[in-house]
Amino acid sequence: MEMILHLNDDIFDLVKYGSKNIEIRLYDEKRRKLNVGDTLIFYKNEDESKKVIATVEELTIFDNIEELVNNYDLKNMYFENSSKEELISIFNEIYSQDKQEEFKVLAIKFEKKEKSCGVVVFDNNKVLLVLHNNGHWGMPKGHVEENETEEETAIREVLEETNVNTKIIPGFRKVITYSPRENTMKDVVYFIGEPTNTDTKPQEVEVSESKFINVEEAKDLITYKEDKSVFEDAVKFYYK
Repeated sequence: MEMILHLNDDIFDLVKYGSKNIEIRLYDEKRRKLNVGDTLIFYKNEDESKKVIATVEELTIFDNIEELVNNYDLKNMYFENSSKEELISIFNEIYSQDKQEEFKVLAIKFEKKEKSCGVVVFDNNKVLLVLHNNGHWGMPKGHVEENETEEETAIREVLEETNVNTKIIPGFRKVITYSPRENTMKDVVYFIGEPTNTDTKPQEVEVSESKFINVEEAKDLITYKEDKSVFEDAVKFYYK
């Protein structure tokens, strides 16, 4: 099941960029349909081009907002520089004490889900790698933007990070999953491709170097073991 939740700008940004991973709602008929494992889609007000996708991890019912708020760290629900008293007051303005008594309140603990896509770009016996500004070598990749397919994202990100246009080779799709930060899981989808040009130029904001490297050398250069595993599978597929 999917449930859509509309948030104001500041609260949406807390979900997307901050540590907020608990949403507070009245435990009404709509919320009673939620189950652990369901998908939450947070929209920034009514703008459906701005969204965060998350998975319900835990559902806990409380008699009232004060009881709920006192069971969690403020940073997981609201602004750290505010107070629990402020959050309680805001919620009480939205839902009366009578409503809380009638329906109770629900803490929805969730985990954000992010996705990036990239390409293992082969040019004969060489492969395209990038050195990120944080010091690790890997294949070019980046975040999915609204209304893009995975392949469109992968092609765009390779071009943005390296100045190389890529043609995807069908039949290969590998996914690795990891946690880049607290309360967030990330999928990285890799395809295989070949370049239509080989003049590389790194995207200076994120990438300090981009170049085609001998396949054998690339195996040792790639930093993370998950990327190495994808690379080895891509080599087997491409040269079979």
